[in-house]
Amino acid sequence: MNFAFKLMRRSLLDNIELHSEGSFIDVELLARAQKLGFSIVQFGVDYFPRTRGISTLSSNSVIFKILREMYGLRSELQALEPLPLEVRQPWNTGGGTSS
Repeated sequence: MNFAFKLMRRSLLDNIELHSEGSFIDVELLARAQKLGFSIVQFGVDYFPRTRGISTLSSNSVIFKILREMYGLRSELQALEPLPLEVRQPWNTGGGTSS
């Protein structure tokens, strides 16, 4: 989930408002995108465990912050409705063919 590389359409970024400030932001991005009706596709990538440094997720304060953000996101997601298809897929609404 917290792998840094994400590839997304501009229409997603134009229509989503993120509030998380830390490592929960990846979860928030995917949860809001799904709730708004955007398609999510996952591709496998090689993962190499950390060889240096210490994970910030081992801090109690970081864990508490994630739990607080998670609780806040839950209530916000309940109020979201999927966006119209023409907003989610602006390239797919012309109906005609190009020459």
